[in-house]
Amino acid sequence: MKSTKPIFFTLLLSLMTSNLTLAADGGNDTVWIFGYGSLMSTLARTATAEDPQDAEYLPVRVHDMARKWNLWIEKATQRALNIEASPGDYLNGLLFPVKTKDLPAFDIREGAYHRVKIAKDKVSFYREDHRNKVLGTHDDVEIYAYLPNYKFYFGPEDTEKKIAMSYLNIVRSGCVEVDQTNNLNGQFIMDCHKTLGLEEYDTFQDEDQPTYIRHPKKLLNKAEQRVDFLKGYLEKDWPNYLEIVRKYWGF
Repeated sequence: MKSTKPIFFTLLLSLMTSNLTLAADGGNDTVWIFGYGSLMSTLARTATAEDPQDAEYLPVRVHDMARKWNLWIEKATQRALNIEASPGDYLNGLLFPVKTKDLPAFDIREGAYHRVKIAKDKVSFYREDHRNKVLGTHDDVEIYAYLPNYKFYFGPEDTEKKIAMSYLNIVRSGCVEVDQTNNLNGQFIMDCHKTLGLEEYDTFQDEDQPTYIRHPKKLLNKAEQRVDFLKGYLEKDWPNYLEIVRKYWGF
């Protein structure tokens, strides 16, 4: 059954995260972004833009919020992740820095999601040495998460709307990657298992022909098409263009 989130959802989220804003308003040149879904996977995260060479990706928990699969993407015919205020709950994910000058481009990259501020007292760290990298730099450090722009929400009672395994497995593999990269010995994975929010939602198997656009098979197919294009360009177009160039320029 289709339902819409009433206006009080925005107010509730503001109360739980405190100091919500859509723009970076501090004096620092760097803010932190909290990724709770496919952004945890390096493969998916870098499909649209490479990670900066000096960027750090820190595993954290955000408290009094919860992951939900209650968004429906009509074009992709699958559910999408969302986070909502939920007192007493938590979810985990990655915290990473973004230069304020790059935020407009990053907002465009996130497309159907908009950026909101997360209160720093809602964030806890798996590793103590990571705390100072974020909170020990500036008193006015800003932490953001991306929430969907979609207006329509579908709860688990709408069993016709399901989670694509191709998307779910990108998120779950991201959990494993974060755990192993930070030597957390399964702690991050177990928190993902507890807080992924899959209860009562149905899934559908699409691994053979994945619908999620950043699934490895999709990315490989796109890369192979690009390779074929480049091969054809080098074999035919490039020599032809150079021949004409030499005719006009003489070298």
